[in-house]
Amino acid sequence: MTTQARSSYLPSEVQWGHRFETMVSFRKDTGEYEVDYTRFNNTYEVDTPLCSAKQLDELRATVSTS
Repeated sequence: MTTQARSSYLPSEVQWGHRFETMVSFRKDTGEYEVDYTRFNNTYEVDTPLCSAKQLDELRATVSTS
């Protein structure tokens, strides 16, 4: 099996507010890990701010001093 890693992505390839589905599970009956490669590119949406962490901190600081 060959693995290839990337270190940069195009803006259209970044999915803000998404996480990858779990594709590795442990089977107690066999004591082995199992990888489901059909989930390799699957993502699901998570609650994520629409701004950066820095912007969020600045906004919170502004609100708390008001």
